[in-house]
Amino acid sequence: ESSHLFFALTALGFAGLTGFGGMIDGAMTVESWRQLLRLTLLSGIAMMLSLFGVTWSFQVEKRAWLTVVMVAGAVSAGVWTWISTDQLPFLLFVLYATAGMTLGYIGQPRDSMNEVWGRGRTLLLPGFAVAGIGGLIQVGAGFGWLPPVRTGSYGMLFLMLCVSLFLARHWTRTEADNVRKTAELEEARDLQLSLLPESPPQVEGLEFHFEMRTATEVGGDYYDHVEDPEQGLPAVVALGDATGHGSQAGMVVMATKGLFQTALADPDAGATLDRLSRPLHGMRLE
Repeated sequence: ESSHLFFALTALGFAGLTGFGGMIDGAMTVESWRQLLRLTLLSGIAMMLSLFGVTWSFQVEKRAWLTVVMVAGAVSAGVWTWISTDQLPFLLFVLYATAGMTLGYIGQPRDSMNEVWGRGRTLLLPGFAVAGIGGLIQVGAGFGWLPPVRTGSYGMLFLMLCVSLFLARHWTRTEADNVRKTAELEEARDLQLSLLPESPPQVEGLEFHFEMRTATEVGGDYYDHVEDPEQGLPAVVALGDATGHGSQAGMVVMATKGLFQTALADPDAGATLDRLSRPLHGMRLE
């Protein structure tokens, strides 16, 4: 999922921020010091943009314009950082990205977002709160408003731990849901195949052979036959293909099976199809 990708990029940016940052004091020349500072700040900008991507992946309504604004802000801050070798663009982008993440959640559908946050608010809410407070404190220190601190790094580390636990739990639940849904679809497939005739009709002078291979677990193909020698019908054979495939097509096939067997085939094919068509139309399936 996109949340896993953005989380990996966030962790990579954090690694660059802390790794290059730890090498700055050991720079032997002014130029190497400048390069390490650039890489440190650019890693921090990439980290914040990726963190925005993580929050974006959790949102129900994706706002393309906000994504464009965030990417443009990151590019601008990156170019400014490379030219000036100053931490100001990074500090401003931290505030910019924080505002963007907050704005992304304003106006989201409440019911849908409650479903998302209901599964992870105990992990995500403390993580984002600690990271946000720690980042703002460090930004204030960067502007000289507060004593020098490194709360931002510790806050980000705590946030990544929380997001990692949330994604791991979400992945486990998703896998469990996929196993359950696959089992249900297999049961639906077995049920559908059991409704097909076990053997072809026996009509003198004719040979019949039926076979069906579904594209997915549940298919939309159908074949059947009715034999009623008492009414002078040696065999009425039906072949059909419901539009598409999957559960909805399978429902149409199952309904058609019941209708065909109970409609008592008529020598007039048009009359038989008419009796089948009306109740199928009443099901209001596409």
